[in-house]
Amino acid sequence: MEDIEQVDDDIELGGIAQYLSELSQDGTLPQDIDQRRPVPFLADAVSFDDNDWLARVAAVQGWLCLDRPIGSDLPPADAAAELLGQISPDPVSSCIRVDGDNVSLSELGAQHLDTWLSRAAAHREAFNEALDDGRGIREATEEWRQLWEESSSLARQPAAIKAEVKTLTIRNFADYAKDEDLELNPSYQRDSVWSISDSQLLIDSILRGIPIPSIILTQLEGDDKLQIVDGKQRLTAILRFIGQHPTARQYVRSLDAETEFDRDNKKFLRKRHFKSRDIAEHYLPFRLMRYSANDPLHAISGKYYSEIKDVEIPVGQGKAKVREIFEKAHSRYLIPVIVYENTRLQDIHHVFSIYNKQGKKLNAEELRNATFHHLGLTKLLLVLSGDRPFSDELAAYLPADLRANIREVGETLKDRGFGTMRFKRTKVLSWVCAMMLHSPNSRDGNYATPSTATQIDALLQAISDKQGAHPLFQNNVLVSLARDIEVAVQIHAEAEDAWSPRFRSKKGHASGWEELPLVASLLATLILAAIGETQRLMDAIPSIRRFTEANPGPAKTQNKTQWEYIATIAMGTLMALGIDEVSASALLTKRYGYSCLPVLKTLMAAAEA
Repeated sequence: MEDIEQVDDDIELGGIAQYLSELSQDGTLPQDIDQRRPVPFLADAVSFDDNDWLARVAAVQGWLCLDRPIGSDLPPADAAAELLGQISPDPVSSCIRVDGDNVSLSELGAQHLDTWLSRAAAHREAFNEALDDGRGIREATEEWRQLWEESSSLARQPAAIKAEVKTLTIRNFADYAKDEDLELNPSYQRDSVWSISDSQLLIDSILRGIPIPSIILTQLEGDDKLQIVDGKQRLTAILRFIGQHPTARQYVRSLDAETEFDRDNKKFLRKRHFKSRDIAEHYLPFRLMRYSANDPLHAISGKYYSEIKDVEIPVGQGKAKVREIFEKAHSRYLIPVIVYENTRLQDIHHVFSIYNKQGKKLNAEELRNATFHHLGLTKLLLVLSGDRPFSDELAAYLPADLRANIREVGETLKDRGFGTMRFKRTKVLSWVCAMMLHSPNSRDGNYATPSTATQIDALLQAISDKQGAHPLFQNNVLVSLARDIEVAVQIHAEAEDAWSPRFRSKKGHASGWEELPLVASLLATLILAAIGETQRLMDAIPSIRRFTEANPGPAKTQNKTQWEYIATIAMGTLMALGIDEVSASALLTKRYGYSCLPVLKTLMAAAEA
């Protein structure tokens, strides 16, 4: 047993005891939890001098969203190993210490348990709030599981970085944008998703002198330009309103109409009969919201910026022209700004992830895309999915033939009902790749079944940790993967009749695809593409249709159930096509340094047991 530090901080252990007590209190458990309600206990009753703490954890495990329950018949050492193996990214041996029959936590183990229990307590509170708001238990349970899905990524802290806190005027931002010194649309950011109403509310706040949240910028290592990390939607709204968004300026310039545009935004738009979609596409100005007659801003109600520049409005204890707020270099309206200076792109993306995670603004895919945007695989999947257009920044190494066909992958996923909002298509491809290219943890021949987010993050973290030693860090391997994904998605579409409507969706519509069966069947076609056996699928469509007809999606959606279902579909398809497992594993290992088939075979056997 390696030497590990014992916990000597009563504050930390007291926090664990408090969380355990909170989770033990009376209340409704989420749906499909195979666990009896715990008997409530107080924090003072939890002992860490013996195995009592472990028994308390087992009593509230229904709230912990574990992949595998901690059995009551397990010896304490095995039970503790089962627990820490699921909640810790570090080796179990560094998290617990076994002394005879007693199991105690190391400082590292206590930290991981404290983190997991704090999430469980927060998610329990959100679950109860959903019930209090009148939502049914099924809907509340789905939201609870989604919270676990989005918070289960165990990210590492970034390196130390230098940041400056200051304030800028709106004129400062407009000047940066005009001089092309401000990157408003880095590829790791989501598209502009604010509605006109959202944007109008922000401008309303500015006009009334209400402070807005900080804009976070970064000055990349070796580059003087500023890149937006957080606040893109706010800054986009401001620059659009005053007609200074770079995309709008470029478009107006192409029409040779800058003077007309600046003189009268309203006339410019009406003359060209622009619709809402055209205005949004080119980031053109929008009008203010309409105000009632007794509102201090009634004089500028429903107006465009060019119409109200010289209108005086109440500001603080006096009055000021609107242009003084938006155009004056020394405006009294200041926006708080945090600038990370001369910082590595990888660390900035990680900061972006942490900042937004604390605010719960982004979903798991958006956080992942930010945190691991420095990896070639992340950028490749963004391009292949169609969630981001091809650029040399994202995948300069791709050969010409792949670049020409990239759009087909995204369009095919779009045809299956997966749009570009919030990186849904990237998630599908990431999930498939994580299943095929990275092994989950195992113990005594049994594989863990982590959440989708955790498994994808584990693959990306492994690449990030190993760098050049990992096959998927190499451009030539990424080219092979891009070709395999392209072929897999194409064959999946051409073999449309192989996928029974009953398999695709619980509703049984041929045109509908749910995420789980799509991932399962895409994994099968990706394996076939990697081993050069796609023709077998095309030659056996009737038999695969019978197989998928007999295997609709599971009623429950726990992690273990999802893994076993995907394994059953992928391995069942390969077996139905007569694929030799040994030969296929050898080909996968040669191509990617790893074969997923042993994992899938074990999980399929578990599903059948």
